[in-house]
Amino acid sequence: MSEKNNVPKNIAAERATLAGICKYGQAVWSDIIDIMDPKCFTDTDNQIIFSCIKKAIEGSDNLDIPSILSAGNALGLTQNLESKEQKDFIRSLFNFPIEKDNVRKEAVKLKKLEIARRGQTLTRDIYYELAKINGTESVSDILGLLEKPLLTFGSDIDSDENDKTELLMDGMEEFIQYLEENEGCLTGIPSPFPKYNEYIGGGRRRGGVYLVGARPKVGKSTMALNDACHIASKLKLPVLYLDTEMTKDGQRPRLLSNLANLKIKDIEGGKFKDNNFMKTKLNETVQTHKNIPLYYRKISGKEFEEILSIMRRWITQDVGLDENGRTKDCLVIYDYFKLMSSSSLEDMQEFQALGFQISALSDFCGKYDIPCQAYVQLNRDGISKETSDIISQSDRLLWLCSSFAILKRKTNEEILTDGVENGNTKLIPTAEQRFGPGMEEGDYINMHVDREKCIMIEGKTKSELKIDNSSGFNTVDEEGNDEHDDSGFDKIDYGDDQYRKDSGLWQGK
Repeated sequence: MSEKNNVPKNIAAERATLAGICKYGQAVWSDIIDIMDPKCFTDTDNQIIFSCIKKAIEGSDNLDIPSILSAGNALGLTQNLESKEQKDFIRSLFNFPIEKDNVRKEAVKLKKLEIARRGQTLTRDIYYELAKINGTESVSDILGLLEKPLLTFGSDIDSDENDKTELLMDGMEEFIQYLEENEGCLTGIPSPFPKYNEYIGGGRRRGGVYLVGARPKVGKSTMALNDACHIASKLKLPVLYLDTEMTKDGQRPRLLSNLANLKIKDIEGGKFKDNNFMKTKLNETVQTHKNIPLYYRKISGKEFEEILSIMRRWITQDVGLDENGRTKDCLVIYDYFKLMSSSSLEDMQEFQALGFQISALSDFCGKYDIPCQAYVQLNRDGISKETSDIISQSDRLLWLCSSFAILKRKTNEEILTDGVENGNTKLIPTAEQRFGPGMEEGDYINMHVDREKCIMIEGKTKSELKIDNSSGFNTVDEEGNDEHDDSGFDKIDYGDDQYRKDSGLWQGK
């Protein structure tokens, strides 16, 4: 069978669409013109007739056979409309039986078929480009031949479908009902830290990049891993953990330590071998969490464009789309931003390169409708400053991200003032939040980082401690509620396992 015969088309839908426009005129034209153009038709005569109809209907409120023929003359297409057969066909369009409400449906069919034909052309072009590969190219270059045209193609399709302006209040009753039936759908995916969620607007929303800045060895990777464990094990949502520092085998003891509440050194050193309790605990943890959707990829040394390709393939292969064609709920955790080896970044200053990366990440998240929790290493000003200007040229970064927070060690004075039981680290969601209120200057969320077990626990804010002079660290349960027990100690729960703080945990940390 020839390639021409394999072209996706529907001549009946082409005729029905033309007939619907002729029969109802302006009443349906505004509903379809956002998706229709001559390329939606495969029959040459239908392309010509549509062009004439478009010319006629945009120049007058009345659409009839004389106005279509006049439009054809104005377009220099008279010779294509002169035959009796062509005139009879146009006349038949005005008598074709089609309901008004079905015109858009037929037009949508044609648009989908046109997209399929464009896809055929694109894949044919990719085929010929791939045929030029001689084996000296990098894997990233080869993948780029596949992915970059497809990404551009997707962007073009989106713009075709979403360019139409709409009344903001239109359908508001249905929208309110949707919110009632889908509680929390707009506030996004919550972290395991309720107060942090509160200050950033409820959670990580689709299309947003949520930045946390920290100096080295403060706990950003611990925060990232706790977040990943919570989302994958409790919310059962896919998480992609992008790691710039450690290997998969390096992360596994930290993951087991967090989930099983065992010290990392006991796991790494194999000390559990002769300890029945620890051995049983590890085996139970593996069985309980073996199927959690926590994906991992080491990205150190990779060009940023390749990292985006990794995310794209993960969305396609492991996350998928819902029934409406939207990416299913998921979260990307990027630990952490630093300069990559991309040739496009060679001559850029650090802040410019960082801005480029976050800009590209923001565009990607918007395109694929996913949230990303990302971490960035602060400059040395991060030791003293607690506002967004601790990142060089931070105005651009703040404009690109939905939220910016600072994670840093507390001073000795702050530890004494708050009480040692209230942690050794603080988290500051700055005032520059796209959705949430952020924190007032001078306030912070108390955090405890237990590096021995790769656990981070959220406590009260500085202002709350001043009010009630009490302590307490909390996490979030599956329904989004704080968890407490009668002892006054709080717990972190990953499925069936519970982590309980004991009175001596924090001393000397």
